[in-house]
Amino acid sequence: MEGQRLADTLNQDFSGSGHNIHAVFVNHHNPMSQVSSLSAGKDLVVLAGGDGTVSMLAGCLSMLDAPPPFAVIPLGTGNDLARNTGWFRLWREGGLDAFFTALPLCSAESIDIWGIGSDYRFLCYAGIGLDARIISFVDRHRDAFPLPHKLEAQRRFITRIVYGAAALRHLTSELVKGRKQRGRMDFSIRGEHVESVDLHATEVLLIASIDSYAGGGCLYKKASRSDGIFEVYRFPSLMSYIKFLFKTRLGRKFTPEPSFRADNAILPGNSTLNMQLDGEPVEVTTTSGSRTLSLHRVIPILIPPDDLAARARIRKKSPSEKEVKAEISPVIPGAASASQMRDQSAGVLPENHKSSCRK
Repeated sequence: MEGQRLADTLNQDFSGSGHNIHAVFVNHHNPMSQVSSLSAGKDLVVLAGGDGTVSMLAGCLSMLDAPPPFAVIPLGTGNDLARNTGWFRLWREGGLDAFFTALPLCSAESIDIWGIGSDYRFLCYAGIGLDARIISFVDRHRDAFPLPHKLEAQRRFITRIVYGAAALRHLTSELVKGRKQRGRMDFSIRGEHVESVDLHATEVLLIASIDSYAGGGCLYKKASRSDGIFEVYRFPSLMSYIKFLFKTRLGRKFTPEPSFRADNAILPGNSTLNMQLDGEPVEVTTTSGSRTLSLHRVIPILIPPDDLAARARIRKKSPSEKEVKAEISPVIPGAASASQMRDQSAGVLPENHKSSCRK
């Protein structure tokens, strides 16, 4: 398990040095009370996991009166939020050394958390249709075939293969033609109606708040994670969705344009929508009336520097353990040791990559 290896590395690096590093594994059955007790009054929270885990924990942070800023250690398959914010590149280039060296150089920015009614939260995107069915299929079957220990290091690569196999299964099965959602979604922006989408005539409907999708695919380059607006991509046919996926892999010069933009959506009433929220499958059930997808709250997130000088410093410095600890102190006013840092910040690691966005 990658989270366990990270926790072991933290404990080994600081063992015997008089400092106390505490890695906390999330209880997915009751994350709110755990995150609340660990994070309230802290100056910094580090969330380690994939998009689903980070989204779930950020949703918990959004329920605090004064949520602290959070940083991200990407341990998932897609890591689209980490890609959007710069943490993925940082982690890939230098691991923990680069992460801790970058912390004093970070800026605190805002990030939108979107909600569906009072039960569901997401940071990156929500999908209805084929992509949600693929994610649901993988989620149902991945725990049935645990990886041998010797293959744990290749988990991310193997998981991508599994997603690809699941996609092929759905592309060649009756699921492509059947099981489409029914109903209509109405979108608006600043109170003005923008578009109505017939879900039965739509193969995939993607609502995105960032510019990364499906593990690094490039979306609308002007997308902002903090402008209170999301982009909507509607695909009436399977071929249009395949072309879209291909285009997202061509780089920033060929990013697809959204079908339209909005800040509010009304989900159909008296229905159950099979959706994916930040890569996690959910069933959104409306027994009476309708549900609204809208901005839930804005919370702070730490963004690492993206200028060339700072990145060159991070890549070349390769700081020693002592230097890393010295670099951390400006993040926490008055901090002088890792034990004091523990009193001021909380590190949260996922128990596993499977999580729920349901609150």
